[in-house]
Amino acid sequence: MGRRLLLFFGAAGLSLLPLFPAACGGSAPSEPKGKPVTLAPGDLDKGFIKKEARRWYAWHTKGLDLVKENRLEEALYCFNQALEAWPKTRKKLPTDTYLQKAFLFLKMKRPRLAILYFDKFEKVFPGNKYAEEGRKRAEKMLSDGK
Repeated sequence: MGRRLLLFFGAAGLSLLPLFPAACGGSAPSEPKGKPVTLAPGDLDKGFIKKEARRWYAWHTKGLDLVKENRLEEALYCFNQALEAWPKTRKKLPTDTYLQKAFLFLKMKRPRLAILYFDKFEKVFPGNKYAEEGRKRAEKMLSDGK
C-alpha cells in the first residue's frame, strides 16, 4: 500500500513515507541498536578511502564481515555506527548502508524496518531491482504474519 501511495502522490509522496505507518493506525517500528563491537586499530588505515569517509567505511565493511559470520546484532551496531559516521559534508546519502541495513533487517525477520530502509534507498535509486525484490520479501513476511 505504501508503494501505491507513493505512485499516487509522486515525488511529493516521498515526504509522506516516514508518516505512513502512523497514518495507518500503527506506529513507526523502533530500531534496535545492536550489540556493541569496536573497530580494530588498522580499520581506519584505508588510504584508498578519502579521509572524511574512513570511519564510515570502517564501520560499514565491519558490518558486512559480521553479516557473513551471521553475527547480526553486531552487524546492526556497525551499520548504525556507519550511518552516524557518514560525512555531513557529502551531498550524497549513505545509500550503501541503507541497502545493507534493509537486507540485514530481512535476515533478522524485521520486515517493517527493512521496508523503512528500502524506502530510504529507493528515494535515491527508484526502481532498483534488488530493493524491489527485498521489499517484496518484506511485504510477504508481513502478509504471512512474521
